[in-house]
Amino acid sequence: MIPTQPIKRTLPVQDRYQDKQRAVPHESPSKNLPLIATKDILWALYLYPGRFLAKTPRILNFCLGISQPVIQLLMKPLRNELARHFLKAFGPEKTYSECESIARQYIVNDLRRIGDDLLLEQDKIPIRCLAFHGREYLDDALGTGNGVLLVGLHWMAERVALRHLMNSGYPVLSIRNQEPRDDFMGRLGRKFFQPRYVRFLHNVIREEVFIQDRECSLKLLARLRSNGIVSLLIDVPFSQEVMHLPFLGRTQRISAGALHLARITGCSVLPMIATGNADGLEIQIHPPLAFDYSIPKEDFCRRYLPMIIQILELSVYSYPDQYDCWAKIKNDPCP
Repeated sequence: MIPTQPIKRTLPVQDRYQDKQRAVPHESPSKNLPLIATKDILWALYLYPGRFLAKTPRILNFCLGISQPVIQLLMKPLRNELARHFLKAFGPEKTYSECESIARQYIVNDLRRIGDDLLLEQDKIPIRCLAFHGREYLDDALGTGNGVLLVGLHWMAERVALRHLMNSGYPVLSIRNQEPRDDFMGRLGRKFFQPRYVRFLHNVIREEVFIQDRECSLKLLARLRSNGIVSLLIDVPFSQEVMHLPFLGRTQRISAGALHLARITGCSVLPMIATGNADGLEIQIHPPLAFDYSIPKEDFCRRYLPMIIQILELSVYSYPDQYDCWAKIKNDPCP
């Protein structure tokens, strides 16, 4: 279960509201990228030999297991960067040695996520759900007939959790970036491997809408108004309206689009946390948040978005090696 008492933080909440700010970063021009980068090679291995090995799950898991020492060695610079992120986020509550251990486990979990994705694509993965806390909140919210908005973060087990929900009779529509920025890829990866990786993830996620789709908002609204379920991960600024809030020891741009959908449709908003992997999944759905829909849009976001972030941030502090986006966190001071 998720702890109920928040960890005290000294960073104050900034409630400056950025109305209609372009939140999705522009891609770096291809001419500034190298022809080929390490990420391109990893993508090639992942999309071709990896998918072939996934046809035999036992062989795939064996290969991932024996590759862990080599991956840990190759990822030492990333481990060091992650340890610094953890140290900044936890402050005096963790030593550097403890942060290094969390970083090492993070890489182990990331390898497992890779294997789970490869098996999810081919429907060759039995999901063992150890706990589904808060299922009654989801059922009650659907019973209102106004749709459900699951707000969360990028967890390692997010895609496994969505597949389990779908298999359990709760199909979820996700929102994704069709052209995510990646500073580690080369021109070959941008032109050839990234589009194929996006298509691969489509086979994993199944139900999704891209932010580049001109009808993205209409599709999300249609799903909610038909009493469906939508999942929005708010730690990446996918919408044009954002707030600058303290998150994991730094100031981050947090998407306000989820609250706008809630305000327009009157849907239930439930924070969701997913930890573990396909062999031991745990899902935690929080009770629906109580909103006052009569207040102005800007005040609505200022009041409720920090509350959602505090709930989700607490879960990251509880399960730091399960959160996927540590390496992408950079201080984003409010302009």
